[in-house]
Amino acid sequence: MRANLHIKIDDLPSVRVYDLRHRFASAALVRWLNNGAELGTKLAYLQAYMGHASLNETLYYVHILPENLVQSSGINWGDFDDIVPDVVEW
Repeated sequence: MRANLHIKIDDLPSVRVYDLRHRFASAALVRWLNNGAELGTKLAYLQAYMGHASLNETLYYVHILPENLVQSSGINWGDFDDIVPDVVEW
């Protein structure tokens, strides 16, 4: 069943696997922030979910966070590799 019957399938944009991964990561970060979760802890889980070898790969997704959080002097992004624990996938 199609949701928007007035839109032709050929007029819809293509969706790449990358788009779905990016949407997942972005939605998870925003949800955690909105729920007041400790982002330093959650990033390790996002790293495991995404299959990233290093936290630096996961920090790419931080660019979608509110600008004031990214610019916060209270967060030393360079120290995250030492602070965030490794998480084993189940």
